[in-house]
Amino acid sequence: MITTERTELTEEGQRSDYVAFGPLSNNVAGDANAASSLCVLCELCGCHFLISKKVFILFVLVLLSGCQSSWLSVRSEPLYPSYLASEQVNTPDPWRICFAGQQIVMQWNLPRRPFVCGIEPLRLLLTVRFGDYSIETYSYEVKTPQGYELFPCINQEYWDKGGIIAFKVELFQRDLLLEEWRHHVWAEIIDTSNW
Repeated sequence: MITTERTELTEEGQRSDYVAFGPLSNNVAGDANAASSLCVLCELCGCHFLISKKVFILFVLVLLSGCQSSWLSVRSEPLYPSYLASEQVNTPDPWRICFAGQQIVMQWNLPRRPFVCGIEPLRLLLTVRFGDYSIETYSYEVKTPQGYELFPCINQEYWDKGGIIAFKVELFQRDLLLEEWRHHVWAEIIDTSNW
């Protein structure tokens, strides 16, 4: 596959730059003839081997720009003694003897507009289902466009509640739900008391 660049003047006198992609001859002196014959061949067979440089660059920029589909990123992490700084530097710490738990890491990357316009702060609502089937809800105020919040469940609380089974995080502006993230095991509880 050989790539050649070609510049032409159109009938209106404007300059037109092209990049040709395709199987051209290995004869370096004949590349100009091969490119022009490729142009004629493309017109005849309907192939589009010739692409304007500007369109090609625009396509690459759009392809590489990417976008984030979600404002929230949430994950659960197990906590072990190696998580402690005292474990890393080998200093005495009573937590090193029995340290276990889980934590939920909530990260957000929001557009700056709501924060610039002075709209009231957003709110993260974390609902956690523990191993003892209890459900608790926690609220966090979002004051910056980017940030994170941690919800640790460690040591005695972790053992008493049986760890974190599932959780969901909701991002609210007043009473309007902007974004929701659910753990893959999360399911709403069906209330059978009214049956």
